[in-house]
This record gives sequence, structure tokens and C-alpha cells, in this order.
Amino acid sequence: MVLTRRRAHAQALQQRKHFLNLPPELHREIFEYVTEFSTWRERTWFNSLVTLCKALQYDIEVLLYREVIITRCRSVVTFCRAVAKRNHRATAVERLLIYVAGGISIKDHISRAFPVLTRLTYLQLHATEARVFEALLDAPFRLTRLHAGGDCYPACFDEILKNQPGLTSLAVEFIGEKKVPEMRRDISQLENLPRLRSLSVRTDDFPLTCIKSGCNITNLTLLPASHEDIKQAFALFGSTLESFTVTRGFWAGCTTACFWPTSIFRDVRLPNLRYIKINDCYFLGSQHLPADMDYMVISSLHEACPALRAFVWFFDYVVWDQLHTHIQADNPHSQLKCVEYAQWMFDCLSKLEDLVAWAVSDTLKDESGGLIQHYGRSCDGYSMCALPIGESDVDLRQIRSLALSPHTEFSV
Repeated sequence: MVLTRRRAHAQALQQRKHFLNLPPELHREIFEYVTEFSTWRERTWFNSLVTLCKALQYDIEVLLYREVIITRCRSVVTFCRAVAKRNHRATAVERLLIYVAGGISIKDHISRAFPVLTRLTYLQLHATEARVFEALLDAPFRLTRLHAGGDCYPACFDEILKNQPGLTSLAVEFIGEKKVPEMRRDISQLENLPRLRSLSVRTDDFPLTCIKSGCNITNLTLLPASHEDIKQAFALFGSTLESFTVTRGFWAGCTTACFWPTSIFRDVRLPNLRYIKINDCYFLGSQHLPADMDYMVISSLHEACPALRAFVWFFDYVVWDQLHTHIQADNPHSQLKCVEYAQWMFDCLSKLEDLVAWAVSDTLKDESGGLIQHYGRSCDGYSMCALPIGESDVDLRQIRSLALSPHTEFSV
């Protein structure tokens, strides 16, 4: 008898088994598949499933505890007790993100929980109480990514970094009280982190002049940075840098030449740089610089960054208006300044694929609204599209992804 599709379907329905009778390995594969294609918020329904079906508790908790995000001290205490109670929960934790105000009340709980998190590789710890970081001194896990921040710089941070030689990504963001110079010695000793490739610092708290060796940093983020900070960064990391994100601060002493973001490429050599994102921020007391075309051209742009593929520029509406004026003010048929700038960049940089200009209300806080302009290389030279954020253009999502975060291979 020929087995038709309908007959095969009927036989399959007769032979189907209850979900709980399936092999445990199949349970895990199904749950893995569900979590892979769902957001963190969508996966919260697993919590209810655990309480309804204890038989699936082990398999589900292994997934739930893989990445943990905590924003309240009370939740930290609950988490620490949970991992101490069940070993499979502790060994499942690979990524832990803690953002809490205060922290002295959770110090002892974290000190008891960290020793059992043997598979933890990614940690973000932001706490206003510096003594919380002391729990990292005797931790058994070996991190590859560490993002530390808070109000007060912990005195033990140097020792923490020495205990984590396998770090590939480090972000330091202590933004409270002023730090004394001797407390910055740790970040100057990057040679203690031979695998470090990604670094993010606040230059107002950690001036790059403290760093004596650049190591092999490929991904650098500076928040915020003066023109001197950027020069120092290129001097330290220029030979290896592939991705650079910077909030460029403008103060009263800035000159007209600083208006164009490509001005940072004067007299530098960045042979491997492929992605750059610049956030222009005009601080209080500083006036917006004019878009003077006489300062636009840099004769050595191609030599400065021959491998550049993507250039993203954030600014406010005042800059947007300046870029959309005509080169010849009395001639409405003359080229727009933004178009002239894009054409010059594509002519100079043979590997440039995307140029994104994004005007937002506050480049430091809000990147969800405003106007976006995208220039992409085409067979005829380049193409341009200008869209308000929220338009249902098929390419807008890709442009937003490009602008808000580096290419996948450059991600921190």
C-alpha cells in the first residue's frame, strides 16, 4: 500500500507521545529553540511553566539562569539564595548583570554566591557602594568580559584585574567622586591583560595619558573625549584599532575646523580602522561651529584610514540645518553641503560602504528619534536616502542597526 501524506499524518497522530515521555535531551533542544527566537521578556513565561510542572524544572532553570539581569537589591538577595540552594542553577549562570543603588546590604550575599558561579564569563556590576566589588577578589570564575561602574572607585580594582588575565573586553565607568591619580594605576597596566581587545573608559575620570602601553586594542569607546583625548587614543591604539566609538565634546576653545568629524583623521595613520561612530555634543557655554567648506577637505584622508567601511555621525538639529544649506547661499541650485561632504568621502575612501548622518534631540541620551540620512556606495558612485525615524522603509532597520551598534565582528 502506498503511504500517502494523509495516511502518514494519521499514523503520526496515533503514535504521538506525551511531552513528558520524550527524552530529556529532546526537552532541552525544544526549549533551546524557543529561547533562541524569543526576546528576554517573552521568555518570562518559562517562570510560570516551572511552577506548573516540576518535572521540567531542571531543564527550564538551566535556560533561565543562563543570563540573569537584576536591578534591585532585594532581587540580588533572592538570586544569591537560589543559586546557593541548587547547584544546577549556579553552574548554568554564564552572564550576570547587576545594576543596583546602594549595595552594602548585598555584599555578604554576593560573597557567598560568587564562589559557586563557576561558569560565569560575562559580568556587569554597577553599584554605588564600592565595597561590593571586594566579592570579586576570591571568585573562582574566569571572566572574558567585565563592565564595572558606580559612584566610587573601589580600591581593590587593580587586584581584581590581575585575577582576571583572560579578559577580552573591559568597560570602566565610575562617575562619582573624583579619583586621586594613584587610584588610576590599574588601567595604565594593560600589559597585565594580554588578551584584552575591547576597552571602554570615561576620559574625564581616566585620562588616556595614564596609559603607558596600548596593547592590541581593536575596539575602543571613549565617553566623552576632547580632541586631545582622541589624538592620544590614536597614538596608543592606532596600529590595531578596528572599531572606534567616541562622544566628541565641544568646548569654547574649539575651532571652525573641528566641525567636520573627519578632522580627527589629520596627521594620523589607522590602517585597520573599519568602523567609526562619532557622537558630537556641544556642552554648555559652547557655540555651534559653522559648516565652513574651506575646512572640509583633508588631503591625506585615504592614507589615514584606507580600510574604513562604515562612518556614523550623530549630531543635533542645529548641525542638521547647517549641513542642508547650499554651498552658495545665493544660489539655490548649488550643491547641498551634506551631499558635497558625502561625495568627497566616497571619492577618497575606496572601501567606504555606508555613511550615516543622524540628527537627534540629545545625542547623549536619545537615539530613538530624529532624522536620519544614509549614503551607500553603488555601482554609479553612491546612493542617498533621507528618512524621518519611524518610516516603514525596508532598509531603515538595517541602517538603524548599523548606526546604533558596530558591525557584528566589532561588537564589544
